[in-house]
Amino acid sequence: MVLKKFLMTGKLHLPVPAVVIAGPIYRGGIFMPLLFLSTVLLVGPAWCSFLCYVGPVVGLLLRFLGVKGILPLIVGIGFGIFEIFVMIFISTRRGKMVNCVYVCPLGLVGNILGKISPFRIRINDNCNNCYICSRACKYDALLPQMILKRRPGYTCTLCGDCIDVCNVGAIRYSFLGLSAEKSRILFYLIVISLHAVFLGVARI
Repeated sequence: MVLKKFLMTGKLHLPVPAVVIAGPIYRGGIFMPLLFLSTVLLVGPAWCSFLCYVGPVVGLLLRFLGVKGILPLIVGIGFGIFEIFVMIFISTRRGKMVNCVYVCPLGLVGNILGKISPFRIRINDNCNNCYICSRACKYDALLPQMILKRRPGYTCTLCGDCIDVCNVGAIRYSFLGLSAEKSRILFYLIVISLHAVFLGVARI
């Protein structure tokens, strides 16, 4: 099973998978777009909280746009350094993933296209508005006004941190007509499978 420290949930840290860049760059430009699109289709915006790999994507995007030479590598590294700067000096101070929510272009794309996926985080009427989940959410998806509306904001990445801290079991994964427990199991089964394929192929 994937160790939780490799995921973008819980304690703030560097996105470990983002440092594995040799494989995708060696294979050219098809691997990352396919990984990103398959993740969005299968588990929606969970890309950001479970499979973040933004550094190489920036370089590959420039390559698709026809930018030649070493510039894509420089821009990719530069953007990665900027993201790390935001993580260290802003995200860690705020206790929020500012770099993912407000800086990363893939975060925005993933959250918009992620609505295609039927996976959702639901808040039921057991919620007593204690706002513990709001403090636990690293993606600003559970601001008080959103909790009162009983639905997370568009920046929700399905990371599940809110589910872990909810004392009354009011927050759960939802997938079509499945129960909360079966939805959670299916979600993690897909995410773990994607993560295993992701890391395995990236190291070839």
